[in-house]
Amino acid sequence: SIRAMSCLEKLMDAGTTDLYGVRVEPKVFLANERTFLNWLSMSVSLGSIASVLMTFGRKNAEVAEGVSIVSDSLLITAIAFCIYSSNVFFWRRRGLRRKIDADHYDDPYGPTVLGAILLFALAAIFTSGLVKLVTNGVFVAAISTSR
Repeated sequence: SIRAMSCLEKLMDAGTTDLYGVRVEPKVFLANERTFLNWLSMSVSLGSIASVLMTFGRKNAEVAEGVSIVSDSLLITAIAFCIYSSNVFFWRRRGLRRKIDADHYDDPYGPTVLGAILLFALAAIFTSGLVKLVTNGVFVAAISTSR
């Protein structure tokens, strides 16, 4: 009676829940995988740029030190992106399989930290380029000739 009616109401619900907890639709699993692949794509792009810079730095001894700083910072950033994306993917997948409430799948701090790491890597690249210009005298010569 009342218990059977409660189960019947749960079955006739608009699809938000089932008898065992939160209903997870297949598109949510696919969205998790798609997000994971996008993060991995970014890390592969950064890692590819880092490996090209490493190869270039070995061939050209004049800029080897500056290029190694740039390539190392980009490689560390790519590894951080890869580790972060793997952790978030498996954390969300575990939650989806256990049908934990969907309000707890967001990560407000991870992308911010990764953005800060990428900003730090780009600042290191800019600083190494600026130091190279100043130490070669190109920047100083350009300033002195403009006066």
